[in-house]
Amino acid sequence: MNINDDGALSAPPARKEHFLNTILDGPSVDIKKGKFIMSLKKRIAAMAAALVMTVGAVGALGAADAEALVRIPDANCVNHSDYWITYSTTGNTCWAENGYISVTLYSVAQVSAGNNSGLFIANAQVYNLSSYKYQAFSAPYPTVSYIQITGR
Repeated sequence: MNINDDGALSAPPARKEHFLNTILDGPSVDIKKGKFIMSLKKRIAAMAAALVMTVGAVGALGAADAEALVRIPDANCVNHSDYWITYSTTGNTCWAENGYISVTLYSVAQVSAGNNSGLFIANAQVYNLSSYKYQAFSAPYPTVSYIQITGR
């Protein structure tokens, strides 16, 4: 032990450095004692990996139930006020039920909520629609990337 100028005891510099390195980068296994010893860096990395796997598993489970939107064939959605409809220069799409979905719908001229409420994202901007409301766009028409129907 060393005594500092202020009279406090401290470990010799070489031992202190060795002690910190052992805590941060220590061995994975202490062969002499037959025990598993994990360094601080390895513990943090293991906890982060476990967190990522847990969040990924929960996200995967949530995605299965959450994407409950049903796409209605074009011929069946003409002149319906009960569907969420995207009118596009490349073709119209109709959606039913509550839920959300990631999509790529190019050149969308208008989005109509029908008797639903919800939101959609077009060119990274969020638009909220209540029942029987619509959002019209002028050229150049945006790309819709997300639709969420929340209720009636």
